[in-house]
Amino acid sequence: MKKLIIFSFCLFALILTGCSKDDDSSNEETEQQGDHTFTFTVSGPDINGITYNAVVPNAETFCSYTLIPNTPYAAAFFTISEGDETLSGYFLRQNNTLLPLGENIGSEPENSHLQIILKNQGQLYSLESLSGTCVSERFEIGSGGAYASIKVSFSGVFIGGPVGTNDMVEYQVEGEVDFKFIND
Repeated sequence: MKKLIIFSFCLFALILTGCSKDDDSSNEETEQQGDHTFTFTVSGPDINGITYNAVVPNAETFCSYTLIPNTPYAAAFFTISEGDETLSGYFLRQNNTLLPLGENIGSEPENSHLQIILKNQGQLYSLESLSGTCVSERFEIGSGGAYASIKVSFSGVFIGGPVGTNDMVEYQVEGEVDFKFIND
């Protein structure tokens, strides 16, 4: 009788474990499927803590993934736009760790890099990353290896200003980009 109780308990525990794995898989699929999103908050001259965000339908853009030839790096490249706001760039990865934000200098990338175009009070602004951090909450490579599903938070110093002027100033920007796999 004692063996039957232990066997029943083990069988019940095994069934619960199997169910919880199915639930986790479903949550993981939900995180990697669906529409893309971005949000970022800008603080600096003429822009005081304004947050921009959007949901972009899955079919309108994607995040590509590639190894950078002759370097130890891989990168996720993207452009995501909604209305007058665009966030584009790449997150550079070495040994499964994202490299910090930096300038886009030279022929080979050495940092992650972002560019932001936004509209504030009727004026378009262009901002580029100078320095900062990137934290990967999700970075999955598609089965074919050409696409990625990423969720990355970033924070840093960007330089730029109103488009059409040479008045480059520094801005603080923090945000998050969330790209899903392409829906088939």
